[in-house]
Amino acid sequence: MELMLTDVSKSSIVAAMPAGSSLRAGITTLYRRLDLAPAVLIIAGISFLVHVIFGTNYGYFRDELYMLAMSQHPAFGYDVFDEFWWALCATILLLLLRDERPQRWLTFGLVAGLGLLTKETILFWGFALFLPFLIWNTANGWASFQYWANYPHYHSAGGSPLVFLSNQILLMNPVSVLLWGAGLWYFFSARGARYRVFGWAYLILFVLFAVIGGKPYFLAPAYLPLFAGGAMLFGEWHKRWRRWVAVYPVVLVVIGVLLAPAVMPVLPPAVYRQVYGTSGSAGAGDSYGLPQNLADRFGWEEQVALIAQVYHSLPPDEQRVACIFTSNYGKAAALVQFGGRYHLPEPISGHNAFYLWGPHGCTGQVIITINIAQEDAAQAFRSVTLAARTSCAACVDFENQAPILILRQPKVPFAVLWAHAQYYD
Repeated sequence: MELMLTDVSKSSIVAAMPAGSSLRAGITTLYRRLDLAPAVLIIAGISFLVHVIFGTNYGYFRDELYMLAMSQHPAFGYDVFDEFWWALCATILLLLLRDERPQRWLTFGLVAGLGLLTKETILFWGFALFLPFLIWNTANGWASFQYWANYPHYHSAGGSPLVFLSNQILLMNPVSVLLWGAGLWYFFSARGARYRVFGWAYLILFVLFAVIGGKPYFLAPAYLPLFAGGAMLFGEWHKRWRRWVAVYPVVLVVIGVLLAPAVMPVLPPAVYRQVYGTSGSAGAGDSYGLPQNLADRFGWEEQVALIAQVYHSLPPDEQRVACIFTSNYGKAAALVQFGGRYHLPEPISGHNAFYLWGPHGCTGQVIITINIAQEDAAQAFRSVTLAARTSCAACVDFENQAPILILRQPKVPFAVLWAHAQYYD
């Protein structure tokens, strides 16, 4: 007997730059998604203008152009900690190549290991402490390998390498293609030969992600060194064509500001709809047409509050044994984040790492689920009660009107159901 615990609807630095500038870039990236992001952009802009007006060293232009690109970059809003570790690894590698001090490989390995704990995409960069990772997977049923084996089926962005390239240009700010394109050229030129590893890393990662159908933003961290290399060339060009090159940062910032509301929560949904219209993308919010990366930010606490109403409506004897099972890690994480204030038990889920954390002693006598089809639940439980439905105008469409069920009287032992609940994607 297999319990179909699935969603009702699935959508499911740098180069030749002082270490201080690289560290500033890493910190800027780290705080990209916080409320300080607008202040960072303003400070970077003011600093750029001051250096252009009063600076005599062309390197000021180079450094501040790089900082502007870092501070306004749309794609850096997806996985900020992943991008931070990539930036830090790139900085250490730069110092290692520049100073030829092999001892720095130890520091590089430590930082790469921390990056691996954050997100496994750093493996594609080719630098990680791989042995502990393999040992952990051996002890946990090769969970990471199952995840990536399933990834193209559930998450593939689709399209040809040409489509992947066009998505890179759009996602990374179309105007910035001049900067990172120049950076790629720089690394394969004689002047950037010492740091050519960054150019090869970008090309290899591009091919890998295009082949596996990875999402366009997977490649975003690899652009940090390219921005630095491009800033080197633009700094030299600025000495020869000062007036023309000085216009580029202004255009870069203007386009970045216009693109920001599409990837950052800076506009209320109603204002977004008036300015940008509906996105038409799969999973967009029903009422406001928000792209999924923005619509996915809404409705979580309301969803948990509704689950809490259902849980506290149970008789006391059922509350003592009730478990809350979710079909994916997003809903489970919302319950972890907000469940404490509603006195809810720890959620369980068969999705990704939540499966590895176990069922927390759940017996299966009474289970509350969200966004699992009644007909699927009826395959494993004799009693299936529709207790409520979510309502969220700005949410992704498959989170709106999601059923919340109360399941009783399992047809088989819960251990059997739990084993079938596991899935990685």
